[in-house]
Amino acid sequence: PKSIAVVGASKNPTKIGHASLKNILISDYPCRLYPVNPNEDEILGMKCYKKLTDISDAIDLVMICVPELIVTQIIKDCVKKKVKWIIIITSGYSEIGNHQGEETIKQLVEGTGIRILGPNTMGYKNASANLDVSFVFGMPRKGNLALVSQSGALGMGMIYLANNEFVGLSKIIGVGNKLDIDDDDLVDYFSKDPETKVIGLYIEGIRHGRDFMNSIKACNKPVLVVKAGR
Repeated sequence: PKSIAVVGASKNPTKIGHASLKNILISDYPCRLYPVNPNEDEILGMKCYKKLTDISDAIDLVMICVPELIVTQIIKDCVKKKVKWIIIITSGYSEIGNHQGEETIKQLVEGTGIRILGPNTMGYKNASANLDVSFVFGMPRKGNLALVSQSGALGMGMIYLANNEFVGLSKIIGVGNKLDIDDDDLVDYFSKDPETKVIGLYIEGIRHGRDFMNSIKACNKPVLVVKAGR
């Protein structure tokens, strides 16, 4: 992404919206960065916008860190802005039985080409490009192992463990509830990623079993899978 907006950016250091904005800011990654919060004029030295649609520039990636009740309106704003990618950090969806909330988001982006990571995700860290689009503190060392985790807490643990063991990562991605971007999408992506030599996945549940197995079979790199609950 050449431009990133953090909706729900906050001055409060205990908020996810603060950590998400700060992580991008301290990444060694060149991009235009836009905090969005209707109650602030400036956050971390940057001009803050009241709404996503107030930003005149094109936005590639939107990070959503607002309560679940507001997310639908933000998605509508993303469609208006012709955003390419969305990360929904917000929880309160299918993990607690709110399947309708996810269905509404799917309907809003249908036919737009927008790709969504999450909801209920920690985001991702791209060590190869020095881009940290996550609320979790700490960047992994650079290396050739790509990790995909359905659990944000386990994802955090894997980053710290990898750093302690001097294991380098190319990317680590939290898939969360997998409303759109799924394990098979990421296996396909990493199979072509020149910075990745080995792929590791922590999976709680698979939505599209045949697609997943077809992606694994088509991948010519080692893929290690841990399935929870077995």
